[in-house]
Amino acid sequence: MIGEFLADAPPGAARTLQVLAVAESLTDQVAEELYAIRPLPGVSGALFLDALRQASFIEPRNSEWSIERSARHALLTGPDRDIDALTKAHQVLLRYADSPDPDLAGDVIPNYLYTLGGRAYHQAGVGRVDEAVENYGEAAVHQYSGAQWLAGQLADLQEQMGVLPSDRLELLFLRAITLFREGRREEARPLIERVVEKNEVSRQTAIALNILGNMVARTQPARAEELLRRSIDMGKQFHDDHGVAIGQHNLARVIARQPARVDEAIQLLKDSIGYGENNNLQHAAQARHTYGYILNQYRYMKDAAEAESQLRRAIDELTSVHDFSGGGQAMHTLALLVSRDKKRRDEAEFLFRRSIEIGERTGDRLGVAMRTFTFGKELARGGGGKRDEAVSTLKRAREMMLSLRKMKEVGLIDAKLADLESKHN
Repeated sequence: MIGEFLADAPPGAARTLQVLAVAESLTDQVAEELYAIRPLPGVSGALFLDALRQASFIEPRNSEWSIERSARHALLTGPDRDIDALTKAHQVLLRYADSPDPDLAGDVIPNYLYTLGGRAYHQAGVGRVDEAVENYGEAAVHQYSGAQWLAGQLADLQEQMGVLPSDRLELLFLRAITLFREGRREEARPLIERVVEKNEVSRQTAIALNILGNMVARTQPARAEELLRRSIDMGKQFHDDHGVAIGQHNLARVIARQPARVDEAIQLLKDSIGYGENNNLQHAAQARHTYGYILNQYRYMKDAAEAESQLRRAIDELTSVHDFSGGGQAMHTLALLVSRDKKRRDEAEFLFRRSIEIGERTGDRLGVAMRTFTFGKELARGGGGKRDEAVSTLKRAREMMLSLRKMKEVGLIDAKLADLESKHN
């Protein structure tokens, strides 16, 4: 792509393209300013940029435009880089990133320059590596967004170029958290392990400890508890109340699997809920859902009413913050609780059906499959009048599990269907 453009361009165009490739995206004004760093003799910026925008490797982005990613990387990682010109380009762009005017976003100043990752990228480009690493690390601890994904892409490019050290904790964590939040957990895990092994006291380490603790919770509960306690302790050092509350919630779920430690788990959840009520209602509702689940699981005879109260409140709170997926999950837990009372089976059926509908609307395919399986078992438990519906519901759940390749669950459903058939005969 680039070769075809350069074949028809004046000599020196390759180095001009390198300068423009420094920017992750461009506006016409910024492109003109970068062109002036390595202009082509006798060719105005307007003429060159007009021709460039017609090239096959240029991608429009509303009021911005950019050089296609692979072409841009090729320009910046090639053997004949004009280091002096590239540094000047980073200086120009860092000036915008250091003092971005919100009124000029997109039209005059490219939007990426308003992000931590964009600023870090150009800081590294002018040799301010420690500041860049710090900003990349800060971008990594924020809520996942396109800006965080971009920070990961920019950091990867600069590591390939040798601009950034590859073993800094902040950069390891940025790569790990980007993969993790993209759903690529197996790829993320070795990087998360490396962050934890460094044993540095940082917000990134605290988050990595929490993530790894969740990853090993079922297979290595003792290790999970140790990791989560370290995460909580480290979060307290940084006054990261939100991180501490998340750690408490996750730790409660681990230790509640030991019936003798349910009281300890409940106290952790109460502390976690207390934080959420004052700072983050969605978190409070999620922890409240877990609280209701644990009471139903281990304290039904004593605390059924409290469990139901907590679950109904969790549903209301999750719905109020538009977490409909979480609300559907809590409703399913409430259905399980209500179904334990034979006099309330009609109410339980309504809740099961409603939670499945919510899952379908929110695109929670696995959640819908699991809830449908549970509902089928509940219908089967109801007796002869519900047998046919139980069978059809279980078969529907089986089809869903097959499509999701959940073969263990398919086996469990087959066993349940066989049991129903044997009783019918």
